[in-house]
Amino acid sequence: MKKMSSIYNLIMVLICFVLLFALHYRGMIYTAVYPVFRDIGQYRLSKSVANYDIIEHDNFSISSYGEDENNIDNIQQIIDEYGDKVFGYFNYHTSKRIDVIVFPSKQELYSTLKIDDDKSTIGAYFGGKVNLLSVDVLEKSGEDSSILTNVFVHELTHLVIDNMTRGNYPLWFTEGSALYMEYYLLGYEWGALVEDMRPFSMDKLTYEFDKLDDFLSYKQSFLLVKGIIETYGKDKYIELIRKLGQGVDFSAACRLVLGVQPDELLLLTELIQ
Repeated sequence: MKKMSSIYNLIMVLICFVLLFALHYRGMIYTAVYPVFRDIGQYRLSKSVANYDIIEHDNFSISSYGEDENNIDNIQQIIDEYGDKVFGYFNYHTSKRIDVIVFPSKQELYSTLKIDDDKSTIGAYFGGKVNLLSVDVLEKSGEDSSILTNVFVHELTHLVIDNMTRGNYPLWFTEGSALYMEYYLLGYEWGALVEDMRPFSMDKLTYEFDKLDDFLSYKQSFLLVKGIIETYGKDKYIELIRKLGQGVDFSAACRLVLGVQPDELLLLTELIQ
């Protein structure tokens, strides 16, 4: 009985040790494991569009189905003009080819990426790839096809943030970063006409982002990232991203890099007068 009791105690000690180790190093464990799951998603997405035509353009690979040559030229021009600008801002370098998938219909985009039908989506970062709707689809629905430039910059920023942080970020941070790049490179400001709104708490923004009003939560996210960059500087913003990539959680990264708690970032926005 004593031997069985000793074995039981040893097992319990080992379990506690493993749990404590996992809790203490959860960020590092997550950033180590996350790319594997992202690559699985990337593989599944590649299988879904295996019958698409592929054109290689610089460091990008453009997959499309029955797309007009002029439309592909348009995508290539957007890549030429803004691809390096996005990478350059973050000082991001990769030897891997960046995949851009151009979907021939909303139905195929939505079904492949598992997007809810009630959403209005022109593009998305998913499976490690930039996914866009065809120019023809936009024009037939009466939308300005030039919006693809914004969508490309937005989704490519998601790709960069995802790779640099190895998936270790709150959703508001990557959405705010993508909107900031649209503002920085294209002069487009999300919710520019909104002058006053009640801000969400950082807890709600961090843990309930998907449940919040899209327009207002995205507006606040943009203002938070804009506030970080304008108050602390671009270098600190990039350092914050790199710290996340080392497995440091966002709260600790804020304290280490910016010297503030996440809640204090609310004071950087124009929402609290």
